[in-house]
Amino acid sequence: MILQILIFGCVILGVALFFSFSLYLTAKRNPKLSASRIFLKRGESIKAMRLLVGGLSIFVLGRAIGVLSEMGIIPRVVYVLAFASAGTLCTLCLIYSLHKLETIIKRR
Repeated sequence: MILQILIFGCVILGVALFFSFSLYLTAKRNPKLSASRIFLKRGESIKAMRLLVGGLSIFVLGRAIGVLSEMGIIPRVVYVLAFASAGTLCTLCLIYSLHKLETIIKRR
C-alpha cells in the first residue's frame, strides 16, 4: 500500500515538473506572443489562474496543519493523512492549471 502511494506521488510530481518545464520553454520562445495570448483568451486564463490560486490555498492549508501538528494540537496520524491529501490535491490543481496555461499560449 505504501509503495503504491509513493509511486503515485512520484508520478504526479513528475507530470507537474514536465508541465512546468514545458510551459516555461513555450513562454520563453516568444514572450510577447505568450503574454498577448493570455490576455486575448481572458476567460480561460482566469479559470486557470483561479485553479492555481485554489491549489496554493490547499498548499497553505497543508502547511498550517503541519504547524498545528508541531505544536501538538493535531495528532501525528491526522497530520500525515491531511498533509498527503493536501499535497496531492495541490499538485493535481497545479498540473491542470499549467496544462491549461500551456494550451492558451501555445502557437497553433
